Amino acid sequence: MRVAILGTGAIGLGAAALLAEHGHAPVLWTRSGTAPPVQEVSGALAGRFAFAFEPDIARAVAGAEAVVLALPAHCYRAVLDAALPHLAEGRPVILSGHLPFAVLYLARRLAERGCGCRSSSGAHRHHRAAARAGGPPHRHASRQGRPGSAAGGLDRGGDGALRGALFGPPASSRGGT
Repeated sequence: MRVAILGTGAIGLGAAALLAEHGHAPVLWTRSGTAPPVQEVSGALAGRFAFAFEPDIARAVAGAEAVVLALPAHCYRAVLDAALPHLAEGRPVILSGHLPFAVLYLARRLAERGCGCRSSSGAHRHHRAAARAGGPPHRHASRQGRPGSAAGGLDRGGDGALRGALFGPPASSRGGT
């Protein structure tokens, strides 16, 4: 699956390595327009990774089956504004868990375009919030029945299944912490 990753910091490069390890094709974009060097990774994930890079956000997002936003909190608004015109309806946008207001901002901007936003919270520790461009607006409940709880497993809308397909099972199911 082609996945656009907007941001090449530690979270973006880590997500790209994990996606590549799972057989996906991450395409990186960064505001600086500078391609990251080949990444030498050791630890729970080990290997040498050279990622595809696209300096134009429109081309990075075009054709991607999912978009991961991996940015510092002060950058998400400008990057979402640049990416939104190029998001196809139904395109999943996965946001790092430290960006809770990015989901609200994305929902508002999609509503301005006449699209709904479906957001969910799920089991993947680093990518708790996901939004889809288009579709009916609603919020999923976790197994504990609380909207937005991070304690649940796969949500009924399939976003948890998407996270699982992209990143594998949560660390707790792999025997990690």
